[in-house]
Amino acid sequence: MRKITTGVEKAYYAILTQDGETPTYQQAKYLPGLREISVTPKEEPATIYAENRLYDSENSLGEIEVTLDFASLSTDDYVTLLGKKVANDGGIIESADDQAPYIALMVEKTLSGGVKEYLTLFKGKLSIPEDKAKTKEGKTEYQTVPISGTFMPLENGIWKHAVKTSDVGFDSVAHATKWGKTVVLPTEKIEE
Repeated sequence: MRKITTGVEKAYYAILTQDGETPTYQQAKYLPGLREISVTPKEEPATIYAENRLYDSENSLGEIEVTLDFASLSTDDYVTLLGKKVANDGGIIESADDQAPYIALMVEKTLSGGVKEYLTLFKGKLSIPEDKAKTKEGKTEYQTVPISGTFMPLENGIWKHAVKTSDVGFDSVAHATKWGKTVVLPTEKIEE
């Protein structure tokens, strides 16, 4: 039976400290207030013509655009995710040479029938969000924080892992001990 996405719940991030054959990350941190996520991978097609026809075609992964919408972002999360500095007298200092760190992003989605999906994107950087506000017009209208970024594969080629609680082989006990605490790299099932 097919499971249909019904919502999005928690988000976590972890800073990538070393890429390579065995990537390492800092401890994952909860990122409250996620309202929406959109992941848009772009494939770059390459074609070759020979013998007066399309002879072969191959796709390669290009940029992976990620858009997130949060109810709000704390000062600490903003500073960490975007490579900013905290001022001694409070607030955020933004400089022209700031560099956002590479992060992993982990998101929980709900599906029909009580199933959950756990999505991990392994390497990306977020961009400075637009800073805007609108006047109150007689009633409160919440104004959220949209933030986007570009994700890419790790050096080992992996860029995304998604697992549903209904998938064959899903270990709920092992998952519960690690999810939201550390980034887990999946291993490929070898067919016998």
